[in-house]
Amino acid sequence: MADGTAGLAAARALTGVGVAGLMTAIQMTSSDISTPLTRASTFAPVMAGFKVADKLGPANIITPALLATAGAFAYLPWASHHGYEFAAVAMAVQGLGSCVLGSAPTAAAANAVPEEERAGALALLRVCGDLGLLTGSAGFGALAAAAGSDAAFGAASVLLVGTAVRFRLLAPNK
Repeated sequence: MADGTAGLAAARALTGVGVAGLMTAIQMTSSDISTPLTRASTFAPVMAGFKVADKLGPANIITPALLATAGAFAYLPWASHHGYEFAAVAMAVQGLGSCVLGSAPTAAAANAVPEEERAGALALLRVCGDLGLLTGSAGFGALAAAAGSDAAFGAASVLLVGTAVRFRLLAPNK
């Protein structure tokens, strides 16, 4: 596989650790997806993320999405103590970043390798993302239990910034 594929897989794993691993439990315990309006509000940002990635190119949007999500995670502990409006802004930015990160890495991986290597690259990306989800949920959950959710959000922010820098340095230019 191309050199960029390993970097993409690592970025996907770390993204899973930082983003989805931390947010999955929060969203599952605080969201009621039983109404059509709630389901629509859940999936509308996903569609917006697809459009942004298509327009700007997947490899070009991953770093800004990681940094936006990291910023939202860093801002959320402060925002949650200063009013609903501030927390809503942080969660909206995080949601959009996560939606872009749901589709852009897959498209970037598919673009980064020759057609005959695509299946292996996408499988590696999926495995690394799932590993990130597993370890992120356990690791950040343990950190939140031991040191509080502010520490978990802070650690996730640092991890995401590091991932953004690493991805930008190693990203395929496609």
